[in-house]
Amino acid sequence: MVKKLVFKPACMVWEHLPFPGRALLIFWACALVGLSLLFATSPHIPTHRNNLITTIKHQPSLLSQIPHKEIIKPPSSPTLAEIQKSNKTPLAIVLEGFGFSEALSQDVLSEVPTPVAVNVSPYIDNIHDVIAQAQAANREIYITLPLQNSSPEYDNKQPHMLGYGNTPKDDLHELAWCLSQARGASGLTDAYGTKDEQSRGGYATTPDFLPIAKIIEEHKLLYLSSSPNTISHIKGMTVSQWMDGDTDPATLDQDFSQLSSLSTPTPYKLLMISPLTPLALEKLKIWLNSPEAKKFTLVPPSTLAEIK
Repeated sequence: MVKKLVFKPACMVWEHLPFPGRALLIFWACALVGLSLLFATSPHIPTHRNNLITTIKHQPSLLSQIPHKEIIKPPSSPTLAEIQKSNKTPLAIVLEGFGFSEALSQDVLSEVPTPVAVNVSPYIDNIHDVIAQAQAANREIYITLPLQNSSPEYDNKQPHMLGYGNTPKDDLHELAWCLSQARGASGLTDAYGTKDEQSRGGYATTPDFLPIAKIIEEHKLLYLSSSPNTISHIKGMTVSQWMDGDTDPATLDQDFSQLSSLSTPTPYKLLMISPLTPLALEKLKIWLNSPEAKKFTLVPPSTLAEIK
């Protein structure tokens, strides 16, 4: 009796509903059934978590996005055999601070011999334009790899620095940023500032640097080092002479005049002039045209990577 009383009014309501009303009821009934089946068969994962999973699954590694490159030497670079036959000392020169001054950088490109290389900070805003200009002039470019200094008297708080206090994941992240800045460069370097400012036997000579060195080599980049201990596990060169570019004319004249007499632990000389200043550039141009400079064969730094 109860079922009959409840069922009869429902049938009566349905029978008296117009066709549009019946269609609307059928639509909502199907929608409710579909939603019930969806929640019953799918695990509940928050939307933001779904987005994160998708990002991790499809986002390639930062390092894999940086193209590998081949080192191309500037044209007319003498071979080591040719240098040895000449009884001259191979000399490579790197100017640090290229790109900070557009006028000074243009002077380097137009007035200094092509083998003289440049060192560029990864922090300058127009770094890719600077690299492109140097490339167009067949100039080797070395980008500073920001490494934290273990010496407490130096400030290590610049962004994207590798080294002490970082986790391996931190170092890989900062290296990826530096490699993205260095697209088109010949190599990376920890040789910047003057010799007195270098952390001798620092982070680049530790076992923690080995994975970083491997990645640098995989990207076909040379490594210009401030310490010979770094070169033992990565293809590159070591700075053997330092010259302060921000000093007085007399000191610069003396430094250039002594260049040929200064002994080095290597069969070559690799001179880092830091920082690049108008005075240092002028003194360099004068010395390159002097009789004293004839004792050397000027080569790009990459040539010296073959000397072990």
